[in-house]
Amino acid sequence: MSITRNNMNRRAARSRAGWLAAAMAAGALLCTAPAMAQDVSHMVRGRTGLPTVREGEGRIWMERGVVNMNVRDDQIRTVQTFRLQYPGPPLEHDPLRAKIAVREDFFRKGEGKGDVTLGQARGFSSFAVWIDGQRVPSEKTSWELNDARDTATRWRNFRLDFRPGQRHYLRIVSVAPVGWQGAHPVIDFVSKDLGHWRGVPDYLELKVSAPGTMEARVDGIEPKPTNVSAGGIRWVYRKAVPDRDVFVMLPPGSRSAMGR
Repeated sequence: MSITRNNMNRRAARSRAGWLAAAMAAGALLCTAPAMAQDVSHMVRGRTGLPTVREGEGRIWMERGVVNMNVRDDQIRTVQTFRLQYPGPPLEHDPLRAKIAVREDFFRKGEGKGDVTLGQARGFSSFAVWIDGQRVPSEKTSWELNDARDTATRWRNFRLDFRPGQRHYLRIVSVAPVGWQGAHPVIDFVSKDLGHWRGVPDYLELKVSAPGTMEARVDGIEPKPTNVSAGGIRWVYRKAVPDRDVFVMLPPGSRSAMGR
């Protein structure tokens, strides 16, 4: 009986030791897994921003602007609408043929990713411009690399003709894949592009929305928004211009991550 009891004790001790070793190994894996799985790469195809004036600088007022960035599955549809005015006398007396530009970026940065090349640059899935409800043509510049070689940029240019005292309603629609930072779907928008208009906008609103409850589906936001609600994130500027670009990070595995 004593020998049997001793054998049972030895087996129990071996079992406890085996369980402890397994638990320690599992703990080690749990501790190292995040570091092993960490991916800090950041990639955005078709990043865009607010329009800037290339010809007719400082002569057109942006009275009102609204930008809606809507995320659906793996795509971002950005709709920008603006009410523009070219003042009449005594400020302006002659007709104006203005040129407006909107950026189109391919951005990639991260350890081991290497420099972006012009051959890798990819932009919008689709792009279109309307003036007063009529679709107008636009032209693309060639891709160019920045000094850091992490961004290729080209510009979509289009023309607007103004008579003194005339208003135009401008609508710009671009579609591009959702961006990524590691496992997170991200939204980037270059709001600091707003430039060379006459003064500052009377009203400018930027909004990001996605299916579901937006306020529960955000892991990071820059800059500080005016408000975050179930319907979306809003930045509102009255007689002011944005001083930081928009960045929104959604949780990994969100619906926006489908189709990666």
